[in-house]
This record gives sequence, C-alpha cells and structure tokens, in this order.
Amino acid sequence: MIVKSLIIEQLEDDGTLKTFRMLAEPNSEIIVAFADEYEEPREGPVYFLDKEYRDTFIKGFAKCESRRLGKRTFRFLNNQYELNIFWRGITTEVNQLSLYSLSLPIYAVPHIIQIRDSQNSSREFKRDVVKDEQNNRFIIYLECRSKYSLFDFDLNCKFSIDNLNFSSAQYQDFLTKNNDYPNILNFVLPSEQEIKVQEFLEKPVLQNSITIYNIHNSQFAGGIVDATNVDAQQIGGNIQNNDTEDFPN
Repeated sequence: MIVKSLIIEQLEDDGTLKTFRMLAEPNSEIIVAFADEYEEPREGPVYFLDKEYRDTFIKGFAKCESRRLGKRTFRFLNNQYELNIFWRGITTEVNQLSLYSLSLPIYAVPHIIQIRDSQNSSREFKRDVVKDEQNNRFIIYLECRSKYSLFDFDLNCKFSIDNLNFSSAQYQDFLTKNNDYPNILNFVLPSEQEIKVQEFLEKPVLQNSITIYNIHNSQFAGGIVDATNVDAQQIGGNIQNNDTEDFPN
C-alpha cells in the first residue's frame, strides 16, 4: 500500500495512549503492508518496505509520550472496556491515500467496532481489523482519502481482555473488508442519496436466486507530521482526555 501519511495509535489497558504521525518526504511515498501480510519481524502495526521510514518510525514512536485518557474517552463498565476517540479537522489531500491505525491492548478482544462520520452519525466507514499474532493485539485500520480538505471521524470500540481465548478470537462485522471492490456509489450519487442506498443495502437480499450484498463507502483520514522532524511533531490527534481515572489491570 502506498500512502502519503500515517497516523498510528497504540492503546494500553491502563487507559494510556500513544500517537505517532508521519508525512512522506517531498517527492516520496511511504510503502506499508498490514500486520498479516508478512511473517517477518516487525515494529508497530505495519511493515515498512523502506528502511528509512522504518527507522524513522522506530525512533519516533519510542519518543512518544503516553497520555492517560479521561473517563469520557476510556472507561471500564460491565466487565468490558469502552473507547471513544474523536478526530477533528484532519487535513487531507485530493487523490492521496493516508492510513490510520489503532492497536488495541495486549490480549484485547473487540466486541463492537464503529467508525462514524462525525458530520452524519448514520454513515459508518469501512475498515480492516487484523489480529497481530506477533504482538497479541487486534489492529484497526482505516484507509483515508477525501475530496475535501478536512476530515472528521468518531471511533467507538468495546472490548475485553481475554488471555485464555485470545489465540482463537476473531472479529468481523458487515463493514470489515479487504477493500477489494471500488465504491461505485461515491462516483455516481450525491451524498444524501448514497446514504439512503447504503441503508437499503445494509442486509443481503435474495432476488431471483441471486444474493445481492452490501456496498458501503470508504472515507479517509490523514496525518500531518514531517518524517524528518519526528522530535518536534510526533504527538497529536484530537483526543478528548480532560479527565483522568484509574482502571483495573
């Protein structure tokens, strides 16, 4: 996958979060692969095919501070954790792909994942969810592209820590996919009509013995950090974390 920017977040079960952002150097692109695409040693949620960007990530992420999230963003209730992350005003570029990733805590098994358009809560975005066998984490990936200059999204995830059953755990919902099909709705319909069609296609329908499956729209976020200046601009993301509280291990 060729991207112009990356936003990489890693959550721990004590409610702390690290955020790293990277922008490709001028006249350059970052080439990455998901955690399940190779069986080579890897740092972080993606494989970097270029050594320079890999080293930039390793050094930069090591210097990232852990921020404790507030109770509005992260809480433990009814024997499960709930995470709510809100990104606002993320800059994007036309015809450029960015990638957002969130690594859940070690041995965390997701039960619900939702990524919605903050401007229209009825619109939920497609994503990839991969189990990182090397690091015992589930990773959420959101491919990021927009025809507008700014992008917002709201991410909600409910999960539990399950050391015993993690090895057999899987996650899939009607919006997890491998992005094998283009979103034709995005090209032929206004956004209001597209939402109505998406709702209509929410469930498979049998018609003359042919199964018609969902078509959903991808939306995209971006991260803006100069890969050559990781010391000054690693930390970012509009996370609502005004309050703090302790969480069980």
